[in-house]
Amino acid sequence: MTLGATIWIALFLIAALLFFGLAAIIAVLGFRDLRLLLSKASTSEDKAEDYLQP
Repeated sequence: MTLGATIWIALFLIAALLFFGLAAIIAVLGFRDLRLLLSKASTSEDKAEDYLQP
């Protein structure tokens, strides 16, 4: 394998690791925000039902 091919493979591996690492971090943070948002929505829904009942 030539030096140029080795450099391209190394750059590709670095780029792939950065991409999938950032994608994993964003997915984890996004799911955490979504879970928080949904928990607040169910809490708000419960409060609205309490308010509407006589």
